[in-house]
Parts: sequence; structure tokens; C-alpha cells
Amino acid sequence: MEETQSLVDAKARVQKLAELSPGEYIISNRATGERVSITAGRKPD
Repeated sequence: MEETQSLVDAKARVQKLAELSPGEYIISNRATGERVSITAGRKPD
């Protein structure tokens, strides 16, 4: 779990993490409770 300043920063961090560990990531906004699910790093079949 990490904290970033913006959704754009969080999505960029997910892309970096997915290079080593592909999968589903959830970005959560503590202030609003909004959650965004991203599947990243999977190679096309």
C-alpha cells in the first residue's frame, strides 16, 4: 500500500508495479471513498 498525490500518479505507479507483478490493483481515495480497479501487466494471449 502506498500513497500518491493524484490518480494519475497512482496509475503510473501501478504500471511500474505490474512490470514485476502483473495482476489486479485497487486505487482507493481516502477522502471520497472512491475505488478504481485496474488489471495491469498481463500479456495478450
